[in-house]
Amino acid sequence: MLNCPVCGHIDEYIIKQGARESDDFCMCCFNEYDSDECITVLELHEIFNNESIIDNDFVVRAIELVKQKNGGQVRDDMLLPKDIALEILRRRWVKERILRVRDYGKPSFIDVATARKQLAEIGVDLDNYREWLSDVMLNDAMLNCPVCGCLNYDDIAEDERDIGDICSCCFNEYEVDDYITLSDLKSILQDETIIDYDFFINAIEIVRERNRLEDGADTTIPVELAYEVLRRRWINDGMLNHIDCDNPVQLDVETARKQLAEIGIDLDDYKRFQKK
Repeated sequence: MLNCPVCGHIDEYIIKQGARESDDFCMCCFNEYDSDECITVLELHEIFNNESIIDNDFVVRAIELVKQKNGGQVRDDMLLPKDIALEILRRRWVKERILRVRDYGKPSFIDVATARKQLAEIGVDLDNYREWLSDVMLNDAMLNCPVCGCLNYDDIAEDERDIGDICSCCFNEYEVDDYITLSDLKSILQDETIIDYDFFINAIEIVRERNRLEDGADTTIPVELAYEVLRRRWINDGMLNHIDCDNPVQLDVETARKQLAEIGIDLDDYKRFQKK
């Protein structure tokens, strides 16, 4: 099998050379084949003491397998069975938020659905690793951009999204671009085709109900409506990814669909806003 035995990824260069060789690095989990898998009994104890990916039962089982393999003997320099080592590396990768390290200087996030499919290629069910998935990964609202669903690496690293953070995909500025007033909304109604009169009236009613404002008063619309406006605009503008802000590229439909699904949005509900 050419897939990485830790994360299930298969690299193009591995396909070209037709085999996985010693010291090949996986361009996803960045584990070195036949090298990082060499985990000793001593290292097992260090992992147990310093990381939260294995428990005492795991250690006992691993030691027992080492004894079985070595005639009842166990020493600190003895290697763990390969499947045990791979399990440790896999748990570590999952706990570190299933990052893809194709660009070592700035690894990118793999969404849960992609990780699930990738691991399935090697017969591993991601649901069996939920214990090591971070709360950020398990929370649907997590750090994904509320407009386009993208998960920006800087937000992952900081464990939060701050005011003024700009999404590298849809390029909306958090708690700035989503500050839309009723007068702003009226201008959008007049100048763009992403909302209709019913949307505008509904927004006014929601504002009046939540804020008990008098007729004619101007205020910001609820943030979920602001996200909806910005999302429609992003889709209507061609679902551009601004990772290179000087040269944005259009996301393919399936990538956009998967990205939006991370925030519970179905792209099919926005067909009327998609460019033909």
